[in-house]
Formats: sequence, C-alpha cells, structure tokens
Amino acid sequence: MNALLRTLSFLLPLLAVDALASPPRPVPAGFEIYRETITTAQHLDWLWQDYLVNGQLQAIEKITTALKLSSYSGALNKAKSIHVSRPLSQEEKQAASFDAVFSAAMWSLESNAKQHPAVLAELIRIESANRNGQDASHAYLLIILTKTRPDQFKIIDRHNGITFSTPTGKVRFATPGS
Repeated sequence: MNALLRTLSFLLPLLAVDALASPPRPVPAGFEIYRETITTAQHLDWLWQDYLVNGQLQAIEKITTALKLSSYSGALNKAKSIHVSRPLSQEEKQAASFDAVFSAAMWSLESNAKQHPAVLAELIRIESANRNGQDASHAYLLIILTKTRPDQFKIIDRHNGITFSTPTGKVRFATPGS
C-alpha cells in the first residue's frame, strides 16, 4: 500500500491531474478530441467518456493512437530513480508523463475490452484493418488482444522479435537490426 501511495504521489503532479479528488474536467472550447494528438491522461478520459456516454466507436480507435507513446516506456521508472538525487529536467518530466499516458491507454483498453464486448470487437477490427501498417503500437494492440482473447490471439514465438497467431494468420515483428 505504501508503494502505491508513493507512486501516486509521484505520478499525479507529472500528469497535472488530481484524479482522486475531482471528476474529469470538461473539454476546453476549441479542443477537438479526435484531431488533437493524445498526450495527457485527461484526453484519454474525454475519449472514454465520449464512448461510454455517446457510444462513439471512433473514440476507441483514437485511444489506440496513444499506443504510439510506447517509445517512452520505462521513462516513469527512470524518472522516479533520478528524482531521488536531483530535480527532473523538463524533458524527463515530459517523457515520464508520456510513459504514464501510454500505460494508462494499455490498461484502459485491456480493462474495457474485458468488460465491454463492443470495445473488444472494435479492437479486433482495428487490428485487422491495420495489418499493413505494422509498428510498435500494432504489436501492443496485439498484446492487449492476447490478454483479452487468448483463445484467438497468441504469442507463438519470441526469437529475434515476436510472432503472434491471430484468427487471420501470423503477424511477425522483428527485433530492430535482426
């Protein structure tokens, strides 16, 4: 419990969100949730709200674009260790914030796919439609699907990359330089 509280006390200022004390703020005038790049947890909240209240499936597809922040994975843990010895630079704070948004997107997509069949169906549709644009975000989407539909999506090989088995065939992601 103490570790969780320490992580939350470190994370909330980075996200500039007091998620424990207040409901999501309204979308600011002029901010278009479907056009702007996702860089904050608040943006994820607005998209989930639009899906849950209005049934907007495009919100799910937009949320999957936050998986592109995977390049910042690990930055939050790095920032926590640096923070012990010196103040974080603005770049380090930004990287940690992007890592937190990536992690929140991963968690929320997986959690909602397990709870809402329509979210799962949309993730499967997105994965299938984006088969030609294989990148790290596509691999993370497949990882979510292996956790939510292990009967249909499996990791079958991790040699020099990762290979997934899907209902429509194998998808391989090579390790850079292999």
